[in-house]
Amino acid sequence: MEDGARIAVGFGDWQPADPASAGTTGNIYYDVDPSNTFVTITWDGVQEWNVPTAIMNAQMVLYASGQVDFRYGSCAQG
Repeated sequence: MEDGARIAVGFGDWQPADPASAGTTGNIYYDVDPSNTFVTITWDGVQEWNVPTAIMNAQMVLYASGQVDFRYGSCAQG
């Protein structure tokens, strides 16, 4: 099996809030713009798996044209 192309805002094992995992934080969500020309994916206070001090705030914007933008807020790695 051939691996396909991948794109990531931050390589790591990010774990958004999960009611079954005490102490996890943050959320990942997406918004499609009204003109349907881009989608914004947001990592809002998401922690790295098993590293509560590693928190990421970032966005990836994927445009219909093929352009990709990365936007970073505060990020702390473990």
